[in-house]
Amino acid sequence: MSTTVSRELLLHLLDTNSLTSWFQPIFSRQNGEIHGYEALARVRDGAAPHFDISKLFAKAQAEGIIASLDMQCRENAFCRAAELGFLQKNAYLFVNICPGTLIHPDHRGGVTDRLAEDCGIPKDRIVLE
Repeated sequence: MSTTVSRELLLHLLDTNSLTSWFQPIFSRQNGEIHGYEALARVRDGAAPHFDISKLFAKAQAEGIIASLDMQCRENAFCRAAELGFLQKNAYLFVNICPGTLIHPDHRGGVTDRLAEDCGIPKDRIVLE
C-alpha cells in the first residue's frame, strides 16, 4: 500500500536529508558497455513508509518547495556518484531536473556548476534532463 505524502513528511525528508540517489546504468547500443548512469531519487531505507517517489515531487510542487527538493536531489546525485567512483569509469551522469526550479525566485545561477566542482565531476560528463 502506498502512503500519502503530507507536507510534514515532505519537510521531514528534506530536513533530515533522508533522500539518496540510486543509479540505473545506461548501456551503449554499439558495444554494450555502460555509457552512463541515470540518477534516481529515492528515500533512504527506513526513513519513511513506502510511497511512489513521483508523489513526493507532486507534493513539493503543490507546496511551492519544488526548488528545495530538486536541489537536494541534485546534490545527492552528484555527491553519491563521486562516492561510488563513477568518475573513474569515464561515464556520463544523467540527472533529471525540474524545469520549474530554473525559474523559481530562489534559484541561484551557477549552483550546478559549483556542485560539480565540489564533487569533482567534470561538467562535460553531466547530462541534465
